[in-house]
Amino acid sequence: MNSLRTARVTVIVLSLGLTVSFIVFFLIAPLVGYPLSITEAQELMNVVVPVFSGYLATAAACVFRKPDSTEPELSPLTMFMLLATAAAFIVLSVVLFWVFAHASKIPLPGVAMTYAMLKGYFLTILSIMTAVYALAIAYLFHAENT
Repeated sequence: MNSLRTARVTVIVLSLGLTVSFIVFFLIAPLVGYPLSITEAQELMNVVVPVFSGYLATAAACVFRKPDSTEPELSPLTMFMLLATAAAFIVLSVVLFWVFAHASKIPLPGVAMTYAMLKGYFLTILSIMTAVYALAIAYLFHAENT
């Protein structure tokens, strides 16, 4: 459970899954009545997809290099950190986009949420994921297995 291979596969699956999920959401959201214009949806897609694509590119570079000769065990906290960070990102993103869908329709000043506010909150949530995953990927996909 705490192997380097398991952690790497987890990062790849989460990165690919989140990339596809966000692309699908941002492509269909304007068409199903979600309060984003096609331009706004594309702008948000252009913010999030490069982050996860970068994770996948780093992973791909590791996958296509010479196979590791050994597979060290990782701290139990490694998998917890990867999964908990992804879960927090997913939950916060779902809540944010739910709040935006409902708060953008409220005509009261100080209660409504604008697109600029959505984008700012989303970048904040994404930065949490990026901070943890950037370091994790640097370690997991460049770890020396001696």
